[in-house]
Amino acid sequence: MAFSSYVFLLAYLPITMIGYFFVNRFGNQAGKVFLIGASVIFYSYKAPDCFLVICGSMVLNWICYQFVKRRNGRFIKIILTIGILANVLTLFVFKYYNFFAEQMNHAFHMDMIFTRLAVPLGISFFTFSQISFLIDGYRGEFAKAGLTNYVLYVLFFPKVVSGPIAGFAEMSEQFDDHERKRINWENVAWGLETFILGMGKKVLLADVLSRVVNYGFENVSCMNLPNSLIVMLCFTFEIYFDFSGYCDMAVGVAKILNIELPVNFWSPYRAINIKEFWKRWHITLTRFLTKYIYIPLGGSRAGAVRKYLNIMIVFLISGIWHGANVTFVVWGALHGLARCFYEKFSRWIDRIPRVIQWAGLFLFLNVTWFIFRADSITQLTDIVSGWKLKELHPQFVNDGMLHTLLLPELKFLADALLPKMSYNSICYLLFELLIVVCFLIVLKSKNNMERKHRQNAITAVMLALLLCWCTISFGSVNSFIYESF
Repeated sequence: MAFSSYVFLLAYLPITMIGYFFVNRFGNQAGKVFLIGASVIFYSYKAPDCFLVICGSMVLNWICYQFVKRRNGRFIKIILTIGILANVLTLFVFKYYNFFAEQMNHAFHMDMIFTRLAVPLGISFFTFSQISFLIDGYRGEFAKAGLTNYVLYVLFFPKVVSGPIAGFAEMSEQFDDHERKRINWENVAWGLETFILGMGKKVLLADVLSRVVNYGFENVSCMNLPNSLIVMLCFTFEIYFDFSGYCDMAVGVAKILNIELPVNFWSPYRAINIKEFWKRWHITLTRFLTKYIYIPLGGSRAGAVRKYLNIMIVFLISGIWHGANVTFVVWGALHGLARCFYEKFSRWIDRIPRVIQWAGLFLFLNVTWFIFRADSITQLTDIVSGWKLKELHPQFVNDGMLHTLLLPELKFLADALLPKMSYNSICYLLFELLIVVCFLIVLKSKNNMERKHRQNAITAVMLALLLCWCTISFGSVNSFIYESF
């Protein structure tokens, strides 16, 4: 079930909120069981065939936890290792089997027929959460977990599909907090406001930008240099507002239920270097990779060469985690190299004026996001091979690509307010306005964690108008990008 859908907004969310606080009257356990049931409905609504996978994963990890929670014993570390490897193997089989089978056929010129496996929704997120649960349980970072809390931790619907990757301790304590079982109207107001603003980012910005991006990658023959630059910039903003919008919506929904999710997104395009960027983008993934991979490998304690090797390992894993495609591996490797370069030369880089540092980083992000978005290396090389500097002129911009911005509601307004202006001119104006708005939001506007949430009539009216505009546009809403991870 998507957050940006009629069924979620008009039925699921109000029923879940009312039902949860009503059922809490019958005891803490009853409320948790209700949330588990609601989360099962949320996940199964969109991926019923995959629900058995997440159930099997929970059974396996719960059995492993019964052994590792003792922390003492001859075979405990072996069982922990088996549990971690089982999670990794599950991720590999469902997410990478199709890719490797295709590559084997291609490499050895075989025509082997294989059964394609459906990738369970959010498998990367719930698998990393389970690994975190096992390791933290072994280390004794939380008291013994109850089965109800564990199941709710894995399935909790605001985070099960696209994160954040929360720790068991930070969630379980909230599930057991009796003060959070009563409705808090201030939290409801804050959560709804954050949810609606996140929906605006997703529906009115990310999904509109995706129309340009999808047109470009579906019509590679038109991807000359100016069109590629437009698509590159649009995807840089699309993935920002898609992910930022999801994070806001997830945090907002959880807040309505008096649950605090960890911050996963903190205005990353304000960063001026690659190190700062990864402290702001997908914060919980960075935290997971640092805690469970980088530090156990030795971190920066074993000398410069080992540190750079550890950094590269972490970023390659990050790339592979995103999907079974060589483009993700290249994207991860480039970010790893950039991170190593910064570590080596930071004392000189930090002396460069901040605006130049920011411009260099933003250019790097545009290029690497373009690689990230490409369907394959072959598609990417086909696009790049067609670039010619002499075409770097507005006359070579594909009109059809920019016409994707002319949504029905905008076309209606254009016909009413600008009857003498051609659609081409309107589309160019819309694109320029859209990019300016995107820059202003990512660089100047405070994010939802920073700004003050004012509860007054003007705010209520503005949010109501924004909500209406978003719901009108639900018909053209795309899935969240991070759902596929």
